[in-house]
Amino acid sequence: MRNKHSVGHLAARKSPVGFGALMLPRSIAGYAAAFMIALSYGAQVQAQQAAGGDAKAGADKRSQCIGCHGIPGYKASFPRVYNVPMIAGQNAKYIEAALSAYRKGDRPHPTMRGIAGSLSDADIADLAAYYASR
Repeated sequence: MRNKHSVGHLAARKSPVGFGALMLPRSIAGYAAAFMIALSYGAQVQAQQAAGGDAKAGADKRSQCIGCHGIPGYKASFPRVYNVPMIAGQNAKYIEAALSAYRKGDRPHPTMRGIAGSLSDADIADLAAYYASR
């Protein structure tokens, strides 16, 4: 007689699929994956709408950004050596606030002050929507 811990009993069960720390049967894993994809898409759409900008227009305006913020592990050397943050996926409202602060002079980085100073409110919103959607 087999007990519930025997190998034969385990082989007859559907094998679980790992989903982080949670173990799900295969039949539920597909639904969970679809749900997570839908959540991710919804978050991207929400980030674009929250910014009020146009992500497609932002993609056309990103040329000044990608030279530093588009290179993983990039370090700038002016005015001092520091790690340049990756802004893809950053919250749109945060990007808007940061660029506005650079433009007003509330943030001191000279390169970013110069770039932000050349941007209109619409440019800032579009760039924020673009980077939030990445």
